[in-house]
Amino acid sequence: KDLLSGVYMDAVFEDGALLPCKCVVDIQLTVLVLQVETSVKTIDLPSIREICPGHDLQGMRMETPVDSLCATLVTSADHCVTFKFADGRACDHFVT
Repeated sequence: KDLLSGVYMDAVFEDGALLPCKCVVDIQLTVLVLQVETSVKTIDLPSIREICPGHDLQGMRMETPVDSLCATLVTSADHCVTFKFADGRACDHFVT
């Protein structure tokens, strides 16, 4: 429900930098829109293959540094978007 109106989460970049990312799901629940500063990326929700907690990236090679407070969206094209959470409970909630 929160994603319909938009929530801010910290996106993790390859250099380890964290930037606030506005995340919004369209009303049809088909597209996730990610906005970091002026850059906007869309991800078709059906293309999200899995959401991996922490280091559990199923053998994927990724340059982005992750830890136990991170969760990574993996698409069917093997593109990844990683978010870092303030605590384990928030991360677990996102993953489930």
